[in-house]
Amino acid sequence: MVCASAEDIALAQRYRAPVVLCPRSNLHIGGRLPDVRAFLAAGLMLALGSDSLGSSPDLSLWGELAALASQFPDIAPEIWLASATAGGAAALGLDFLGALVPGKRPGIIEVAPVDPRSPCASLVATASPKVRWVVRP
Repeated sequence: MVCASAEDIALAQRYRAPVVLCPRSNLHIGGRLPDVRAFLAAGLMLALGSDSLGSSPDLSLWGELAALASQFPDIAPEIWLASATAGGAAALGLDFLGALVPGKRPGIIEVAPVDPRSPCASLVATASPKVRWVVRP
C-alpha cells in the first residue's frame, strides 16, 4: 500500500481489508511510507508487522512503532499500539487475541514506560522499552 491510489484505498475500504504496515522495510526498500493519514481517514484497520532481516535491522515491533511515531508525530500513540495488538491479531484472523476483554485469551505483558508522565508517548519514543511477561499464553 505504499503506492496506493485513492481507488486502492476505496477498494480496501469496501472489502474491509486490513493494511499491514512494515515501516522500516518500506523506508529501506523504497525510502518512503504509505499514506497512513489517508488510511485512517478512510477508517481502514491498521496492523503493524515486521518484514524481514533483509530489510530491517531486527524484527522488533517496538522498532516499527518508533519508526512510525517519528514519521507521523501528529498521530496518537494509541493508534500505533492498537495496530501492534488488536490490529495485528485481526489481520491474522486471530480475533481471540489482541485485547484485554472478555472472551479473548490473555497474552498479557507489562510495559514499563520510559516517561511515567506520558506513558503513551513513551511507548513509541524508544525502540527498547522495559518489558516483562506477566502471563504467557
